[in-house]
Amino acid sequence: MTVCPKKSFRRCATRAYLLMICLLAGLSERIVAKETEGGSDWQSYNSQNTGNAFFYDRRSIVRQGDRIRVKTRIRFGASLMGAYSYQQLLEIDCNHRTERALRRTFFSDSQWLSPAMAPQNDPQPAMSLDRNSPTSELADILCGV
Repeated sequence: MTVCPKKSFRRCATRAYLLMICLLAGLSERIVAKETEGGSDWQSYNSQNTGNAFFYDRRSIVRQGDRIRVKTRIRFGASLMGAYSYQQLLEIDCNHRTERALRRTFFSDSQWLSPAMAPQNDPQPAMSLDRNSPTSELADILCGV
């Protein structure tokens, strides 16, 4: 059984392709909406010409003195050793301008659904923020600089 008749195959195939794109777009919107409903509020704060997009969860922000803990995500423009996205619990020290990853997970998809490996729960040492980095931009937003 053929889905598209031979006479109008190109038109029919194009319509099927467009329908598939619309369905996938609708699925992506539902995934994002589910994240918001589930207690997350992901806000974009940076994008690069490499295609990398950076987000933080406004509802995850916890302030402790000069330190802020926040969940962040990166959607890679291209695969990074088999990973297409990344999520971390990040600690930013506003006073000393440092960052420290507390928990990290790489994902084999771009929607943060399929972990590529077990989460890394070992806190990393604090590192100085690079002035031109996306994390420095996030620190400016969260620390009120």
